[in-house]
Amino acid sequence: MTQYGSIGQYLDRITGQDNASDHLKKLLLSRRIPHALLFTGPKGIGKFYSAVQFAKELNSLDCELSVSLKKKINQFEEPYVKVVHALPRGKSESNNDLPTAKLDKNQLEELKEQLGFLKTNPYHDLVLEKAQNIKISSIRDLRKFLSLNYQEISFRIIVLYEAHNMSIDSQNAILKSLEEPPDDVVFILHTSNPDLLLSTIKSRCQEIKFNPIDKESVIKVLVEFFDVERSSAELVSPFSDGSVIKAKRLIDDGLEEFLDDCINILRFSLARRYQTAFSHFSKVTSRWGNEGFFIILDFIVKWFLDVLRSRSNIQPEYFSTQIETIEKFNQRYGNYDLSEIISKLEYLNSLRRRNINLNICISSVIFQIGHIGIG
Repeated sequence: MTQYGSIGQYLDRITGQDNASDHLKKLLLSRRIPHALLFTGPKGIGKFYSAVQFAKELNSLDCELSVSLKKKINQFEEPYVKVVHALPRGKSESNNDLPTAKLDKNQLEELKEQLGFLKTNPYHDLVLEKAQNIKISSIRDLRKFLSLNYQEISFRIIVLYEAHNMSIDSQNAILKSLEEPPDDVVFILHTSNPDLLLSTIKSRCQEIKFNPIDKESVIKVLVEFFDVERSSAELVSPFSDGSVIKAKRLIDDGLEEFLDDCINILRFSLARRYQTAFSHFSKVTSRWGNEGFFIILDFIVKWFLDVLRSRSNIQPEYFSTQIETIEKFNQRYGNYDLSEIISKLEYLNSLRRRNINLNICISSVIFQIGHIGIG
């Protein structure tokens, strides 16, 4: 325990991640802080926010955290917090250049803007155009940072944002630093895709798993950090799969329009008005491409799951405003076994990361739904 008895005061602010928070508190209480932690879990569930809060906890183990230091941590001021993330390559850039030396004015402005968003809202998804990799030059720059001595600082925190974006060369370059960093440094590798990390990287880290957050937590974060109206947050939360980032994108992209398109595609497919159903689907994909297809596909699967809930006298989880439509479906097709169509649609959903022929996939969805109408 600290002399202030305050362990957890910052971690307790994290929404919907009790297990991860408890794990971190145990590390603090033991005072056996690993040199490297691996925060894993989907995007938009609070991993980065947790890293920032953990930085505050570490620096308040032996003394009360000053307002000034708290602000510096929130603003990722070096040497207290260093955030390493993917960057675009500048014109004629080589691995010997500093990470941002060859970026043009627009790229630097975008970088400043995105980091500004992240400082204001730690649930923001940091995305830079054409930024695919954490550069090896960023890792070399990091090694210089590690070589400096800051005796007046309790802990320096290095956050590798979406660490799986490190190239193989970058991962190999950071291995030594992960294994033997200075005593005052803690690495936090933050990733939504740990399978892309080398086993030698993962073996040097203590993993802390973050899970999708519950619907009420999604609502709370959307309202508190994104200024979303509570009614909109409540509507989107069932479709978020526990990710605030997914929820916010659905709102920004037009959630209610997606829902209307989903119902229309179901209605016209069941009526075997295939061309009309195809037109509704095409309207979505012409604007949103593959992503629009998979959003609608996900909604259709969720609609059928609500149909099954209704058959068991359970309230719909997703389409709570479509209870009458669901009941009418069951009155007409209540004996139809939906397990096969749900399985086929979920298989299509598993192709998300592959190259697909949109027209063939759209037709497949429509005809499978239409088969219910024939039955």
